[in-house]
Amino acid sequence: MDPVLQLVVAYVPLENACSVEGLCSPKSYDDGTSGGTEQTICCINGVCWPVYDCGGTLLWCVDGVCNEDGTVTCFEYVEGE
Repeated sequence: MDPVLQLVVAYVPLENACSVEGLCSPKSYDDGTSGGTEQTICCINGVCWPVYDCGGTLLWCVDGVCNEDGTVTCFEYVEGE
């Protein structure tokens, strides 16, 4: 609790986006590429966006990239592909 501002800050762990079936795209790192960025995303009907103001489900993306249309693609490691 911040005694000056009288605010309480609490953190709740978010569900991994790749635990939601069909939400993540498979990706192999065998080609030497690195992963994307870790970020909180907001998903509505299977489409995910960076979090600004979420009217959907908040999820955690371990390896994501922002697309040209503003959406986020979250990747799931797949060994040997």
